[in-house]
Amino acid sequence: MNLPHFAAGKHPVMFLHVAPGGTDAAGCGTEEAPCSTLAAAVGTATPGTAVRIHAGTYEPEQISDVAGTAEAPIWIGGAPGEDRPVFVGGSPILHFSRLRHVVMHDLEIAHTLPSQDTPALIVDDGEAYADPTVTQFVAVERVSVRDVDTYAASAVRLAGVNDFWLLDSELVDMDAYNGLEIIGSHRGVVARNAVNGARVAGVVIGGGSSDVEIRNNRIFDVIGGYGVWLGTIVSPEAFRPPVAPGADIIEVQDVRVLGNLIVAPGAAVSFNGCVGCLVANNTIVFPNYSLLSFFPGSGGVGENPRVRATADNRFVNNITYYRRSDVGAKEYYPPSFPTLATNSLHTNLWYAADDPEASSPVGLPLTDYGSMAGIDPGFVDVAGGDYHLKPDSPAVSSGTPLAALSTDLDGACFDDPPSRGALQ
Repeated sequence: MNLPHFAAGKHPVMFLHVAPGGTDAAGCGTEEAPCSTLAAAVGTATPGTAVRIHAGTYEPEQISDVAGTAEAPIWIGGAPGEDRPVFVGGSPILHFSRLRHVVMHDLEIAHTLPSQDTPALIVDDGEAYADPTVTQFVAVERVSVRDVDTYAASAVRLAGVNDFWLLDSELVDMDAYNGLEIIGSHRGVVARNAVNGARVAGVVIGGGSSDVEIRNNRIFDVIGGYGVWLGTIVSPEAFRPPVAPGADIIEVQDVRVLGNLIVAPGAAVSFNGCVGCLVANNTIVFPNYSLLSFFPGSGGVGENPRVRATADNRFVNNITYYRRSDVGAKEYYPPSFPTLATNSLHTNLWYAADDPEASSPVGLPLTDYGSMAGIDPGFVDVAGGDYHLKPDSPAVSSGTPLAALSTDLDGACFDDPPSRGALQ
């Protein structure tokens, strides 16, 4: 299923070229006289321009103040029919600030030097926290970020970005703290991406972010951390938009985590300062630390009474296939806080392959209505990594109908009623 955005159906009418061996002399950008740096080409780009970066290796760059229009976006990416250009070096390797109606596509970012705790790719608002339009309508498509080293905060950070899309990209072979970090960003779609190797979270979101859909991604090997971390604690001074005096502070709101495959996380999901979020129809395989956690976030712990604690979240139609020997006594960390009871679980399937009778969640003070526990979900081939459901699986067409659902991990529409898990 396509995920159209502001540039759908639009095409460039002008072209600027960047290539190794080019020159940044005045007038550069033609095919015959390409620029040598992205900054030089983008500096002269007008609405409707495509900046074509030809195959080769490039050094880190910082780009700011790029503005297309709704009718004529600006495209920045690899040249059709060529290998993707590769940006290498320290961190950030690419840092984009203050963008409007810009599509970034077909790029490769290889993080090869110590990063000083910054991400490899940053898209942000240049700290213009109070202006929700300064970085707006941004799409990142078919971008590869790989080999991100231990020092990096994240492979990719989106901060203060509104109306955004991160599609069909890969954040792989990394040793960073997080795969994707979303701070103070709104109205976004994160879909069909591959994330593996993060230390803390595959995807982490906070800083006042809202209305973001994390859909149909493959998140692997977040050893000791979370597949998705909803509500990371960020200083209220860095929230976007700024928090009004006396107003409630919500770390993250209305995030929908739908139809993802999460394999070998420490834990699949942490609710940690989110309000009104939905985690549904995900397939979670072999968590190696705990199954699910509800923390209050920085609200409800006495430090800042204005911060709303985790509340009104739903965990629905998910399949969790695990080994009880991996999870053991470390299954849940649900501290008592006043709004814990407002969160709900419905029609999930829990299966401990090494001890089916011990499949039911232990110590969770929430009832999972309509759950299945100790019943094999009937994956096609667990050893081979095929988590589709066999025709006679008890998870087929046994979930709760949800208006938020659209497509499963294969891009097919869910049945009515839907199956449990991400793959039918």
